[in-house]
Amino acid sequence: MDNSPAYTLGHELHVVRRYDGMSLADIIWRRVGKTLGTGKPPFPSMSCRYCTSDSKVAPIEPLLRRTGDLVIRALGLRSEESPGRSKRSVVEVRKDITTKRLKDLSPEEALEAWLANPKGRLAFNWNPILDWPIDQVWEACCTSQAELDARRRLYDMELPGMALQGWPASPTYLWQSRHSCAICIFGSRADVRAGAAYKPDLHREISDMEQTSGFAWQQGNPLSNLHITPKAIPAEAHLIQPLPRAYALA
Repeated sequence: MDNSPAYTLGHELHVVRRYDGMSLADIIWRRVGKTLGTGKPPFPSMSCRYCTSDSKVAPIEPLLRRTGDLVIRALGLRSEESPGRSKRSVVEVRKDITTKRLKDLSPEEALEAWLANPKGRLAFNWNPILDWPIDQVWEACCTSQAELDARRRLYDMELPGMALQGWPASPTYLWQSRHSCAICIFGSRADVRAGAAYKPDLHREISDMEQTSGFAWQQGNPLSNLHITPKAIPAEAHLIQPLPRAYALA
């Protein structure tokens, strides 16, 4: 029996991947080749965030378009995370896949118009935790920031079994502040160092990209200058299954 949160909530779970099977590393290597000698940096940046658009947004778009005429995409964005996210609204009309007659209306107007004449697609972005402080997020996951801090201390003391026992969220929060790509272009130095330690092969590959392109993965913080001691992800981490209770928001 499938015990995933999607199953227990009575919804079908779809997992999407890039149609061409390329990894993000493959995509970046291709970009390194295309930009070589042009003076243009090949790595993702805030102004050129192709890691998100190519490997997250684009693969899910065909599924959203097939889902039906009313599409609601729930996202876990929070205002506290960045100035850009603080300007978002809880509900937004997705203009790119919404039918022309509705895309410039407010969410309330668009829904009213679509209900009166349900022709074409109406799509929303829904940011249900946009105004939540981090304490409320952890409370919804049946834990707290204080508990996470205590578990991190246990983990740093090389007691992974005790640190991970009963932890309801992703184990990566014990060694990184964000559950993101292992070595994220936007990660803090501490997170990048942790990701490199647990993914030494990826660290070496990105270092090779830097040497080939002449650009740093993060400006002023080249990974090729980062000396790390490889670590193995604790065996206990593979046993953690995030609990359905963390999906109470649905």
